[in-house]
Amino acid sequence: MTVLKATFVNATDADLVLSYSAVVSKLHGDSSRDDGSEDTYLAEARTAVESGSTTDLVRGYCSEAGLILNVPETQVEGFFALLLALVNVTAAGNDKLEADLLGRIAKSIEDANVDKGVAKLKLLTHAFNAAAATSPVRLTLYTSIVKSAAKHGELKALAASVAHIPTWAAQWTVSTADVTTLLSLIDEKYLAAGLFEDAFTALVAHLNYLADAGKADKAAVESVLARAVLAGLAPPIKVLDLSPAFVSPAAAAVSGSATYKLLAAYVHGDLLGYKAVEKDLATLASKAAIKALPAPAALQASALAKVRQLYLTTLPLGTPVPLATLAKDMGVQDARDVEAVAISAVANGVIEGKLDGIQKTLTLTSAFKPHFTVADWERLLADLHAWKAGLVRVHKAIDALTMVDEFDDADVDDLDLGSGYDMADDGFEAPRAELGEDDDDMGVDE
Repeated sequence: MTVLKATFVNATDADLVLSYSAVVSKLHGDSSRDDGSEDTYLAEARTAVESGSTTDLVRGYCSEAGLILNVPETQVEGFFALLLALVNVTAAGNDKLEADLLGRIAKSIEDANVDKGVAKLKLLTHAFNAAAATSPVRLTLYTSIVKSAAKHGELKALAASVAHIPTWAAQWTVSTADVTTLLSLIDEKYLAAGLFEDAFTALVAHLNYLADAGKADKAAVESVLARAVLAGLAPPIKVLDLSPAFVSPAAAAVSGSATYKLLAAYVHGDLLGYKAVEKDLATLASKAAIKALPAPAALQASALAKVRQLYLTTLPLGTPVPLATLAKDMGVQDARDVEAVAISAVANGVIEGKLDGIQKTLTLTSAFKPHFTVADWERLLADLHAWKAGLVRVHKAIDALTMVDEFDDADVDDLDLGSGYDMADDGFEAPRAELGEDDDDMGVDE
């Protein structure tokens, strides 16, 4: 556990108990007596200290930790730091007691009937960070964080941490069932809130956890994968990159399923493949029973529009393709519909290209491919090697120039740059190079 006692220099266990009893008195609104008698909570603390047994008293303090949220905002974190320091010294060397005390804190804060979501998350996060990295109580604390974030509309604040859960869970010494329960809770909360992009990230983390050492059967994997696909397709306009789910080892285990085939068709921009399994999308949505999802008809229409955009990434770079041909391949009525798809694809960052309004063609200049094939990676690697070789030659030429004190045009001509040297002579082709000389992407030539 992180040693917070250092915040209170040279404080003894008794000092911390007595100090926190004053906080408890304030939380309960118990003020000093007019007759000079001792405060009830301070008296209780003194009795416990004198008896040498303060553990039960500290348990009570932890069970009422949520009351801290009622004090002025400027005092909340200071009071909570004092409580964590008290937990630290009380549970020193006793992991079981530490888990008990922090668990009580988590429950009290989570259950606190106050509309202070951000403050709750701050305190629960402090408690999470205070627990030992290997402590199973971190699972309890993170579960409380998720529930509190969902209750108070603060789930976006957790998005960056969700991907780390599989790594953390390996240290927590908790069961696979406990971790999958937490991951399922996170999935459920994000989907219910309609935060589909964050839900997809969470579901990929869930998939990767299941893939680790084969922690689930195919039915469980397919259920998570189906929700990931639905979350990825749910945004009405934005085209999400679903390749993290596609390349997850867990997904490969259900490669024969309709869910996987839908995902593969989307990732590869395979319109024919998508059409073959399009009807299964409504079935998946019905089984998932996610209330925040668009209606089945709207979901299918949106998904088809996105696959059409991704289909454009499969076109050859730099080659004009007739819009009429594309209209036929894409199953749309005419060239105007193709133009609309292409413009949407540019807006979503899927492609860059040029529409020729006179010749009625589309020329792709660059494309975003959610999933690279092995051949794509090999070509990219070859391009990078060629680029490096070109840089080496330029570097040598510059070195040669710096070694000549005085030189004229003849000296330059004698340098070993090769006749008509161009980096392209080394086979260099920039990765995802933009072809064509017209910088006006998607401009329409009239």
